[in-house]
This record gives sequence, C-alpha cells and structure tokens, in this order.
Amino acid sequence: MAPAAKAFKPYGSPPRFDLDEFKDSFELWHAQWKIFLALSTIDTVLEEDERPEYKTNVLLSCLSKETLQAVLSMGLDDDELEDHE
Repeated sequence: MAPAAKAFKPYGSPPRFDLDEFKDSFELWHAQWKIFLALSTIDTVLEEDERPEYKTNVLLSCLSKETLQAVLSMGLDDDELEDHE
C-alpha cells in the first residue's frame, strides 16, 4: 500500500503588500513572506514544477489593487511577471 499523499496546508493568509505602506520597510514584509512560505508547506507538498506558478499567483494575490496595477503597468514580459523571486 502506497503512503498517503500529504495535503497542502496554507498557513493563514499571505502578508498583504502595498508599495506605500512598505516603501521604507520592504525587509519586514519580505521576512513575513518567507515565514508564510515556510509554514505553508508549499515546498514540501506541491510538485516541484508546480511551485513557481503557485508562488507567483499567491504573491500577486498579496498585492494591493494599486500595487498590482503598478506591477502590471511596468512593461514586464511574461517570464519576468511569472518570476516570484
């Protein structure tokens, strides 16, 4: 009998990011983001090839409306926009 697959468990909600709110303290938000990723089991449960897209989508979902609009209007190509790092 094969071992049961682990279930993905998001840890709470990812930290919201707003450019105006965190303009002087990006390091603080980034620390919260890394804690969220570590506790959410993304890297241990999702297949390796699924992780980048999932992380990118979670990251984009964290952005305030104004911040997302700024990111989308920066002229990034698809590869840049899909790079969660």
